[in-house]
Order: sequence, then structure tokens, then C-alpha cells
Amino acid sequence: MPEEATLRIIETEEVIAGVKWRARVEASWTEEDSSLVEFEDPNSADDEKLITWFLEDYPVSDPFNAGKATKARNTLRQYGRQLYDTIFGGPIPKIESILLIVVSSSGKSQFQSLHWELIEDHFRYARFTT
Repeated sequence: MPEEATLRIIETEEVIAGVKWRARVEASWTEEDSSLVEFEDPNSADDEKLITWFLEDYPVSDPFNAGKATKARNTLRQYGRQLYDTIFGGPIPKIESILLIVVSSSGKSQFQSLHWELIEDHFRYARFTT
């Protein structure tokens, strides 16, 4: 099994503007053809506001709001888990690292604005549990 792998996610269609997309997922560690997957933004507008607050305001101007910060962390974990499950859908081989390449179908698509970096924690955990 390779230590490093590449995962390409290529948007093929924006189903609902800014909310739902179809994409081809190609993994370098499998001989199978690419699979067509439907992605949906896991966050509501309120969730996005909470994440923005957590990343921008909490550390500087609101560091004692622990309850809201906990809610934001949980939102981030759930978001990452949902993206991870959508992409992988099950166990993956033990790979040390994955290069993630996300390709949008147009300059107007918001597909790349999904928080792809949030799958990293779930990927690291999955490496040691499969």
C-alpha cells in the first residue's frame, strides 16, 4: 500500500447553487473507475456565522464564551465527519497522507468553498482504526 495517495474530486454539476453538487471522485489507491458522488453543504447560514465567530472573534474579542465555542467545535467536527463520509463512504486503506485535489466546474461555483480541510481529523483517525 502506498504511503501517499491522491484523491481528486472533480465537480461535474452544480445541482443547487451554493448548496448541492455532483462530483467524480478518483482515488489513486484503487483500480476501480471513479464514482459519482453528490455533495451537500453540511452547514446552514447560522452554522457558517458560528464558525466565522469561532475563527475570527472568539480568540481575540470573546475568549470567555466557552459554551458558544464548544458548540462551534462540535459543528466543525460534524461538518468534517459528513464530508469524510460522503467522500470515502467506508473504510480506506492505511495510507500515511492523501493529497486532496478539488476541481470546480466553473469560476462561479462555490464547490471549493466547502471546508475540505475538516476531513483531515477524520482521515487521521480512520488510518488507525481500519
